[in-house]
Amino acid sequence: MRSIFAPVALLALAAACSEAPPPAAEDDPTAHEPMANEVAEVPVPAVDPEVPVTAWELRSGNGAAMLALTSDTGTPTATLICAASGGTDRLRINVPGFEPIGSEEQMNFGAGETVVALVADPGGDAQRGGVTGAGPLPSEFAAIVGNPEGIGIVYGAQQVGPLPAVPANLARTFVDACRE
Repeated sequence: MRSIFAPVALLALAAACSEAPPPAAEDDPTAHEPMANEVAEVPVPAVDPEVPVTAWELRSGNGAAMLALTSDTGTPTATLICAASGGTDRLRINVPGFEPIGSEEQMNFGAGETVVALVADPGGDAQRGGVTGAGPLPSEFAAIVGNPEGIGIVYGAQQVGPLPAVPANLARTFVDACRE
């Protein structure tokens, strides 16, 4: 009996929810058909003061070019680093918000259909916090950094992105600095 009742109750609930609302009473002054030249009022979402505004910043230091996405409080969301020396690990990407995973040794970085695998330290990043992935500067680097759809970074089940697109002038400057 119980197994038959549940589907019947769900069907009744679905039918009740799908019914159209009753038409407005003719004497309601707020109810009317929109006229052809009338603009519908669209609610504008409020700006949440708790959500920080983010911006890409070009930085340099310790022989490295850095492109960091930071909040208005200066907290980095992600940092792309091109070390002047570093051999095969010239590109480093740090995400302070990622929690280290002992069994995860790969970080993926990309935009659109282009994805590059970096080697991640499962022990985390003691200097910057979070996790850093490292690897050679990929041939697709300019296409990823300059992608207007933004960049995404994945480590295990953790993901940031797509991050806002890097402004074209910053993308060019950073890519050029990385290739030097």
